[in-house]
Amino acid sequence: MTKTLGIKDDKNVKREREEYAVNLRKNKRDDLMKRRRGIGNSQPDTPAGTILEGTDFSKFTIEEALNYQKEHNINLEDFTGNIANKIKIVITDFSLLNKMIYQDDITCKLMAVVGMRKLLSIETSPPIQAVIDANLIQVFIEMLHHEIPKF
Repeated sequence: MTKTLGIKDDKNVKREREEYAVNLRKNKRDDLMKRRRGIGNSQPDTPAGTILEGTDFSKFTIEEALNYQKEHNINLEDFTGNIANKIKIVITDFSLLNKMIYQDDITCKLMAVVGMRKLLSIETSPPIQAVIDANLIQVFIEMLHHEIPKF
């Protein structure tokens, strides 16, 4: 009888360990999604953080965001995490983003990639075929080989 009890205890321990591991993965995934969406208490560690505080970037256009970055000389990582990810991108911005992705300026190119990612993530009618028709898949693959900040 003690032998059966030990087997049940082992199964319970294994099940609890698996549940704990699943919960850890879920919490990590939730934290990552919150960071990507800009939800949470994470503040930039750089001096640009003081420039970025109190500014509502969700009302910026693409051009305004790029001008703001140049005026305040914000580094690429801060720009991507605090501005590019927060501005509102609409389907009418597709042609502008398509032009920007072929520019030599890495800030413009990164802004275009972020914008395209946002457009492809909209729930209703994402412009998947338009991206394919514009031959942007190859550009996205090439961008994977560049040194760009994580955001």
